[in-house]
Amino acid sequence: MHSAQGSGGLGYAFAAALGAAVADPTQPVLAVSGDGGALYSIAELATPGSTTLTSPG
Repeated sequence: MHSAQGSGGLGYAFAAALGAAVADPTQPVLAVSGDGGALYSIAELATPGSTTLTSPG
């Protein structure tokens, strides 16, 4: 489990979840992000759609 503290973690959750899903596809992955962090990583939502990855969560 990783928990980023402070504003340094904004936008980190979804990208980290994608990396964790690729590293071990046998395990479920959960990304928890607020509205600010989600807006920082909105572009990563296109990655599962343009590859063979499934969207975590």
